[in-house]
Amino acid sequence: MGVICSIPSNDPAATATSHQDINNHPGVRCNPAYLRTVPGILKILEIGFSLLAVIMSHSGYYSSKFSHGSVGWANFAAGTACINATLWLVVILCNLRPWLLYQMAMNFLMASILLIAGAVMIPYSNVDGARAACVVFSWAAMVCFLVDGLMKVNFQPSAAARVGEAAGPVAKV
Repeated sequence: MGVICSIPSNDPAATATSHQDINNHPGVRCNPAYLRTVPGILKILEIGFSLLAVIMSHSGYYSSKFSHGSVGWANFAAGTACINATLWLVVILCNLRPWLLYQMAMNFLMASILLIAGAVMIPYSNVDGARAACVVFSWAAMVCFLVDGLMKVNFQPSAAARVGEAAGPVAKV
């Protein structure tokens, strides 16, 4: 729902009417424009690749005699990564303003467990194609989580600087 309003300015191009959201206040509202940004596309890829890794590791569990417990870890790691990325996507889509530091730490944690999940699925991957596919999808999701986490690192110093400036000087005792 939008409201048409005019923008006061001396520039004739700026006096055109525009649509503004009635609910300009922060709160819970849908933000589908996030899906068209690079972090939004990365979240979709994280969910897709980790879901495919879960499917491949699970199918390898039932069709192969080479599970040896590594499939259980791959299921846990890829499933946790998929749930984590889905929850963050819902939080961001609902415009709840997530904490960048916490999200960055979770991205690096998910990348590390997906690295291990792909590594433990390498043995016998030449015999079972599902294990090899699980390695590929786990590591593709890992790369997406790493890139997403590194993008959060770039945003973190400016946010920390703004918080420090807003707080003012700290008195030492």
